[in-house]
Parts: sequence; C-alpha cells; structure tokens
Amino acid sequence: EGLAAIEEAIFAGVPVNVTLLFSREQYLAAANAYMRGVERRVEAGRDPASIDISLQALGCASPGNHADVLKHWVEVLCIQYMKQKDKPFCYIDTHAGAGLYALFEGFAVKTGEAKQGIGRLWAQKKVPDVFRDYMATVRTFNEKTLKYYPGSPSIAAQLLREDDRLRLVEMHSSDLNHLEQNLGEDPRAKVISGDGFEQIRALLPPSARRG
Repeated sequence: EGLAAIEEAIFAGVPVNVTLLFSREQYLAAANAYMRGVERRVEAGRDPASIDISLQALGCASPGNHADVLKHWVEVLCIQYMKQKDKPFCYIDTHAGAGLYALFEGFAVKTGEAKQGIGRLWAQKKVPDVFRDYMATVRTFNEKTLKYYPGSPSIAAQLLREDDRLRLVEMHSSDLNHLEQNLGEDPRAKVISGDGFEQIRALLPPSARRG
C-alpha cells in the first residue's frame, strides 16, 4: 500500500517524504514507485520536474523529534537494565546512522521537529524522574544551548561500561564516515560497513556470555 501511495502522490503532484528502516531493496522499491509516478505524469502531459521525493533513513530523517525521544528513552532504560549484571554485554546496532546530529543545520532545521521533541524536554527546568538519565545523556553533548542530538550509538557509548562492546553497522557512505569520526576511536566500538540485516548473522551470538 505504501509504494502505491508514493506512486499516486507523485502522479498527483504531491511531494513525498519517505522515512525508511528497511533493506536496500526497499529503498529501490520506493525509488521505482517514484519513477512510475513521474512516467505517468509525462504520459499525461504534466510537468515531471516539479515534484520531489526525499528518502530518509529512520533516525536521521529529523533528529530529536518525538519518536527519537521515545526510542532513546527506552534505549537508556534497556541499557540500565542490562547493566544490573556485572558481566559485560554487546550492544549491536544494525542501522547505526551517523551517531551524532547537528540541530542547527540541514534537514533538522528544515523540519523543526526537534522543537516538539527533545526541545520541549530541554526547556523544562525540571524533568520527570523517569527522564532524568536520558536527559543527562543528551546534556553530555551540549552546553547551555541544545545544538546536537545523539543517535542511538552515541547514547549507548555514553552508558556502556569499559568492558562492554558496541558493534555498529551502517550501509550509507556519508553516515558511515560520520559514524567513524564520532565513534571509530572508541576502543569498545567496531564500525562495520554493510547491510545490517546481512551483518547481524555474523554478529550473533555475541562472544560475551552472560549466563
């Protein structure tokens, strides 16, 4: 249904923003749906150059929005739970992204969604106790002003212990370069280029045995 909606929207002249968390095949399928819509516009005598589609990977589409807040708050809770055992564990991210995002440039400024997400919590003088550790983690990347939003890998790196490990997979070259810059020097982390759905097979089971 989603691919058909992309095609119909493009044909109708409606710009489309597609947020994806799938394999490269799904990216290609979305792009092909766009092309079908464009071809239909040409056949109908309509202008094909005036309609845009934006394909964004989930997590970098609009950093710091309300979905990020929920996702990363839960991430913090999960890591804290895992740390209740002394034995080390391995954090695996199949779609790691860039690791850290600037909120003052690019797509983050265009959408402004961070204002209704992390921005609302940041503006609070006192946040509910359940958000305390999450907000403390976000604050480690900022001073007085909210300028940067950490992705899942950076949040994990802040919370994991010295003997825990991170395995971070990213297939997009631009995000991969940023990820290596942000976390490549962390001795606990290994940045891996590739499709997360394929790489996960080689990463499981992790070497750490927690009993």
